[in-house]
Amino acid sequence: MSTVSHRVIGAVLALQAVFACLWGAPVRAQTSPAESSNQSASRDSIEEVIVTARRREESLQDVPISITALSAADIVERSAANLADLTAATPNVQIAPSSIVGNAAAAIFIRGIGQFDNSITTDPGVGVYVDGVYFARTNGALLDLADFNEVEVLRGPQGTLFGKNTIGGAINITTNNPGDKFGGQVQVTAGNLDRFDYSAAVDIPLGPNDAMRVSLMRRSDDGYGRRPDGTTLGGHDRDIGRIKWHWTPSDSIDITWSADGTRKRENGSPMSLVYVNSQAPIAALENLLVAPFDKRYVPTNPYINYGTGPEKDDLDSTGTSFRIVWNVGGMKFDSITAFRNQKTTTLEDGDASPANMIQFNDSQSSQQFSEEDHLSGSAFGSHVDWLVGAIYFREKASDATLSLQVPNLEPFIGDFTTLNVDSVTDTSTGVFGDFTWHIVPDWSMNGGIRYTHEQKNWNYNYEHYLTQVQDFPPGELSNNWNPITPKLDLEFHPNEALLTYASIAKGFRSGGFNAYANSITGLQSFNPETVITYEVGLKSQFLANRVRFNTAVFYSDYKDMQLLILNTTASGGYVALTENAAKSRISGVEAEVTAMPVPRVELTAGVGYLDSQVQSAVPNSGVVPGDRLMEAPLWSGNASAQYTQPVATGALKFRADYSVKSDVFQDAQNTPAIRSSGYGLLNARIGYAPDAPGWSAALFVTNITNKRYTLAGYDAGAFGFGFALWGPPREFGASVAYRF
Repeated sequence: MSTVSHRVIGAVLALQAVFACLWGAPVRAQTSPAESSNQSASRDSIEEVIVTARRREESLQDVPISITALSAADIVERSAANLADLTAATPNVQIAPSSIVGNAAAAIFIRGIGQFDNSITTDPGVGVYVDGVYFARTNGALLDLADFNEVEVLRGPQGTLFGKNTIGGAINITTNNPGDKFGGQVQVTAGNLDRFDYSAAVDIPLGPNDAMRVSLMRRSDDGYGRRPDGTTLGGHDRDIGRIKWHWTPSDSIDITWSADGTRKRENGSPMSLVYVNSQAPIAALENLLVAPFDKRYVPTNPYINYGTGPEKDDLDSTGTSFRIVWNVGGMKFDSITAFRNQKTTTLEDGDASPANMIQFNDSQSSQQFSEEDHLSGSAFGSHVDWLVGAIYFREKASDATLSLQVPNLEPFIGDFTTLNVDSVTDTSTGVFGDFTWHIVPDWSMNGGIRYTHEQKNWNYNYEHYLTQVQDFPPGELSNNWNPITPKLDLEFHPNEALLTYASIAKGFRSGGFNAYANSITGLQSFNPETVITYEVGLKSQFLANRVRFNTAVFYSDYKDMQLLILNTTASGGYVALTENAAKSRISGVEAEVTAMPVPRVELTAGVGYLDSQVQSAVPNSGVVPGDRLMEAPLWSGNASAQYTQPVATGALKFRADYSVKSDVFQDAQNTPAIRSSGYGLLNARIGYAPDAPGWSAALFVTNITNKRYTLAGYDAGAFGFGFALWGPPREFGASVAYRF
């Protein structure tokens, strides 16, 4: 751990000790979700936040986990459109589109742990859940914020209550439930880049105890990337819908059925070359034997892409779930049955130039079924709260990837094009328990454990596309793993305003198979990677509930990291392998504050410090001790200010948001050419909201300073180039809504 880490963490621990000794005991403020969004005009304290991070509803301030929770109002007031926009509000969290697989593929990293690869043989490092249902693929996981009620970002491993592939953390999303009265809202948003979005949601009572909610959203804009032929990149053309039915046949039974669908027809990502090395082996041959490929294709305007190959980014996703909650005999039984189906098609000119260096064509599909059941209650005179559960999960995913690598050089150097067709069947079962012992009124101990059995089968059929030659025959591999993920924490809760805790938790990311095999020796599986995180945290409210301050300090041992490495052969070729190739340690801090220093003024701020370092790595991985983890900025932070001015029929809101992060490496090898420099973004919004149902309106600007920055990158050093995916430029617009 560096000297700076010691100083930062020591300062936060000292601050926590001061708060633990001196804090008073004010009463919490509580606000009904039904209250008008402009109620802050009359409030003089911050609202209580309810979360479900431990599979039950409880105050954010009572949960011994580092969490950022954003309500529907927070999402609107931040002018956020999808999960990536929430990066600006969540310290030590990076959410962006994946580098080469479309605008809806998510690369999510929490505390430096995540996944950018969309291959079906690998799994995410951060779990995404919507109404308790797990999204298995990174493709399609960069969700639009359509009719969401709350987004909770849980930092650190959540392997006990959420299970596999939450080694970095989890994003827990809840959607809006139907109201018991007829009503709803319609909204239209227009802006530059030919943006025109609209959405509608309506609550329909069907009887005294049941109701339905129907919501629709359309997003449409041209995007900010351009090709010389007029093709636009990075735009949106998508439709999203959801139906939710809620029925309470008795006081003890609660039933919810929901269905959702997304249809997306878009062009590729707004990427461009950041360098060309015409002396690299493949680039030199291209220049010598085929056509010029050099620095002329590195644009001075990063939003210009000189590619000429086909671009497509299509997605069709549907899902349905059925949930029943039954309170009986002082216990609660909670069951969720869910099915999801998804298909994606991605065409990408991988060299962003007229040269025919790399063209990716990928078609992927996934079908998943899950059944998860919980039983919870109290025992020993309410001295022990308990929850036990079981889950069954099965996914069948298939992928066909055509990679046209330097096809014009085939007569000279052989066939480097590939057509890889494979499928993975993943069957996972788990049992888990979580127990809280209230030792004395101020002290509690929480412990939990989960056992998971996972079986994966991989079928593969790889060939060179032009010559139809196979380096190895089609076949099948299988493997299974049985990880155990425990957790333990000690909580001190001297009053309603203060919670301190210390915890230890373990998480894992599933093992898989080497999808990049180019020889028979590359046909192998790799094991799960694991992390053990030690955390000390504090949650507090004070000054008559006008200030909320939460912080956490953590240290993680990250082992068996899954990395793609290249091993040379005796003949001078190479074997591509995904292996458990490195071990790292991560330490850091998160701190967040919300304050209402005076009525009508609300301030928020957050800061994250992340010191990540590789400790050991296998040879030829390109990773060496001392390297930083990818997507792990040393510093990240945000601040916002909102002023609410009452007017005759409602309130005006004036808001500004600023977020900043230091530089990040965008691959595990810390390649300097695709390192993202630090940057800050400034947004602003002015809105009007009525006291009663009626018209509302807002004007907004994002990235006011028109900062140019990168979201992801990819280095193809042997081919002689690297490219970056660029973030949006300045955008502005207006929205009008009517609530009835």
